[in-house]
Amino acid sequence: MSTDFRIGFQSLTEQVRDVRLETSRPVPEWLGGTLIRVGGAILETDAGPLAHWFDGYAMAHRFQFAGGSVRYTNGIVQSPAYTAMCQAGRPRYNEFMTVPYRSLWERFLVTLRPATASGHNGLVNVLDLDGTIVTQTEEPGGPRLDPTTLDTIGFLAYRDDLGGLIDTAHPVRDHRRRCVWNLLTQVSMLGSLHYVPYRIDDGSLARRPLARYKTDRVAYMHSFGTSDNYFVIAEWPFVASFFRLATMALTGRPYGRNYEWKPEIGTRFLVFHKDSGELIGPIETDAAFSFHHANAYEDGTDLIIDVAVYADVQIVDALQFSSLRRPGGGDLPFSWLRRYRIDLRNRRVTHTDVDNGAMYEMPQLNPQRRGLPCQQLYGYSFPRSGPSDQFINQIIKIDLQAEKSVTWHEEGSFPGEPVFVHRPGGERDDDGVLLSVVLNGQGSSEGSQPRSELVVLDARTLEELSRAPLPFVVPYEFHGQFYPA
Repeated sequence: MSTDFRIGFQSLTEQVRDVRLETSRPVPEWLGGTLIRVGGAILETDAGPLAHWFDGYAMAHRFQFAGGSVRYTNGIVQSPAYTAMCQAGRPRYNEFMTVPYRSLWERFLVTLRPATASGHNGLVNVLDLDGTIVTQTEEPGGPRLDPTTLDTIGFLAYRDDLGGLIDTAHPVRDHRRRCVWNLLTQVSMLGSLHYVPYRIDDGSLARRPLARYKTDRVAYMHSFGTSDNYFVIAEWPFVASFFRLATMALTGRPYGRNYEWKPEIGTRFLVFHKDSGELIGPIETDAAFSFHHANAYEDGTDLIIDVAVYADVQIVDALQFSSLRRPGGGDLPFSWLRRYRIDLRNRRVTHTDVDNGAMYEMPQLNPQRRGLPCQQLYGYSFPRSGPSDQFINQIIKIDLQAEKSVTWHEEGSFPGEPVFVHRPGGERDDDGVLLSVVLNGQGSSEGSQPRSELVVLDARTLEELSRAPLPFVVPYEFHGQFYPA
């Protein structure tokens, strides 16, 4: 029996609809609603393998919970990128590290109209907007899915004139203001670069800019921070100039290669008040890199920002398939939880690191505590001192107040992002369950084949409450959201 994590980097084309999953034990009766997740599932074309984990053509997964049972549907997202690839047998749009072949004339046309380089392959995250599910990547808009069938039913077109070239893949819902926040990067043909934090009010498809900040460089930002009253941009020193972005198509350079690691310039924080747009900053600190903000909240006149950080950007190349699929490819660069404290009055920033001997990524928390003080954070992990080539093999819970952590680990299993679901009426930060799609590399019994399973954990103890095997191995996903019934 194989326990090689690389099983999760094989393509999946099989699609099923509304299949009842057999569970080891009934899931909690109070757990009612829908978990929708997305990730790359088509990882090669007739022309050969794609280049990077961030390049796979998207597949959506739906888990419906009711009455202690689970039903499952999956579907390939019919994005322009995917449909064009199927017609041509090879990529026709840019992905993160995969670039299609283009003639010199085609390169020139794409340079004049940069937005046409993207096929909106929404493999990273999902957003509920206007009664549909939008699958997202790091560009504005995305395919719209029917939330029940996962059928692709169109494309999100914002009703504004903001344009913009780059969006983050992690919009944040603000329940108090009844809106969604996100960050847009505008690149003008005249050479200017602007960050535009914006909101989309519930019931609207128009982006409302909070501010417009001119910058001399575009930092790679996969997410941002939000507290109750502040919108936080962390400019890590992995940056692209206007020239590199403008010449990307002509040179055939992958999008991810536009960015250069320049630790000498350090990290800059830009803090905007959500209501007035007033800017505090830039506030400078030491170099680091991050994909994911965990949480942010206000403590008097200080702003606390919890982030999963890396020492540098080696992780970007480590996630290329040529690296992941080779022996030793599971030895990923180490990341950890860092807490930044910004003194808003004096515009100073300090930080402390949470070192518990385990890597920390894919931060999650009780969504009712987002933007507020929260004692418990979750994510996935691997031990610092574990065996070589181990990949991501555990789920971690960090208690920030007690300064300790607990993990869930099962030999030969590789979990995905743990999504927290709050128990109705629960008062504690950790009163709920975690939902994770886990690759069980050993199967469920002697002689059985590897497969993926939905695992339900008690968020307080990380004890297993239930698991539901899927009909196949699901390629590793990225992110998802739970929508209560």
